[in-house]
Amino acid sequence: MKALALVLTLVIALTAVPVPSAVHSVLGILAVLLSIALTVLLFRKPEAAALPVTGQGPLSPAPAVETKGTAEAEVIAFLGMLQKKGRLIDFLMDDISRHDDAAVGAVSRVVYQGCREVLLQHLEIVPLAAVAEGGTLTLPPGYRAIDYELSGKLGGSAPFTGTVEHRGWKVASIRLPRIILSEDGGLPPLAPAQVTVR
Repeated sequence: MKALALVLTLVIALTAVPVPSAVHSVLGILAVLLSIALTVLLFRKPEAAALPVTGQGPLSPAPAVETKGTAEAEVIAFLGMLQKKGRLIDFLMDDISRHDDAAVGAVSRVVYQGCREVLLQHLEIVPLAAVAEGGTLTLPPGYRAIDYELSGKLGGSAPFTGTVEHRGWKVASIRLPRIILSEDGGLPPLAPAQVTVR
């Protein structure tokens, strides 16, 4: 989980590096996907094991099942889908400074289309603010502070009225495949090595 948080921090930091705008779009998509993966890891509850009924006295609470690696495997599998459809890992691991802007832009279109397909297939992503960008929004007392990043003339308490600069995004539902770890307990590959046998 620490590694995932570090990767997310690096991706966000990379958006400040002067690169073609197409690359910034891909990095933005990656930051959203890694944020979702990190959220899944943080809020996943361990599943409880069923206890056998013996008929002798009240049952004690079921002990938590060890799920080490399962959530991480699901995150890796999700990144693997982004690699398979959009070649995301190939794009991020390549040194794009060797290519001109036109080549990077052309590859970015493939990454965008493939990753968007995976995103829409497995996540329902909706705007946080009900008002279009540039519109006026009033936040009532008791609004969910984590959903809004306020700037400007701050002071006092809600209600706050301001202009929506960005609508924000949230995941309304998530449909990730459940991953069962292999017998050796190892995590799945992001993408298997492809070998042509002679």
